[in-house]
Amino acid sequence: MTQNTMYDVADMCQLLHMKPAGIYALVYRRAVPFCRLSGRKLLFPTTAVHEWLDSHTTPPTSRENRAAAQGNKKNQKKTKKNGGCSYIDGLNTEAKREENTNENT
Repeated sequence: MTQNTMYDVADMCQLLHMKPAGIYALVYRRAVPFCRLSGRKLLFPTTAVHEWLDSHTTPPTSRENRAAAQGNKKNQKKTKKNGGCSYIDGLNTEAKREENTNENT
């Protein structure tokens, strides 16, 4: 990469490990800061690009957080294996409670 204050598409491809089509898609969605010269030439201000990258970087998680997230995924898989009806089961439980309450009064 060059030490200029602007990146071109090739520099952005190298920086983001993307193909040019991916860079153009980011520009089309206006997801990345850019300047357009003469209607065709795309340039990307280096400081703005690095700020954009910093704002879109996910911080690393601790082992405890990863373990908790994996535990939640395992519980979701168990629910799906049981038919994925946990919401409906909850509604059925509430309906049974109401019936018991009505019978007791």
